[in-house]
Amino acid sequence: MNDIDDRWYRTVKGPNGRPHKVPTARHGAGKRWVARWRDGSVQRKKSFENKEQAKLWLAGVTVDQARGTYLDPRAGRERFRVYAERWRTAQVHRPSTVAHVESHLRNHVYPRFGDRALSSVRPSEIQA
Repeated sequence: MNDIDDRWYRTVKGPNGRPHKVPTARHGAGKRWVARWRDGSVQRKKSFENKEQAKLWLAGVTVDQARGTYLDPRAGRERFRVYAERWRTAQVHRPSTVAHVESHLRNHVYPRFGDRALSSVRPSEIQA
């Protein structure tokens, strides 16, 4: 379930049974609102200055998840070499093709892109 929480206040029942807001230990420090969503079995979160920003952002994530177009924001941080090696080892090729692909990656691709984050590699760089 996707939701938005206020980090600065929590709601408690008063002595008369009516709910009221009480400042938390985080009151006044950092961003006030946190949007939470589930990415498979993992809970993710992102903080915002105001509630409207959190609502809009979380609505976008919810729509992307429903459409099947959601991408984990952290996915682009993975190093090119790690991703490429995982891809390479998952391929089913003849032994000669395996050696050929490994050689091209090692000699031509990894020196240029190997230690970079996936999100930093532009299509124009690949074409060049």
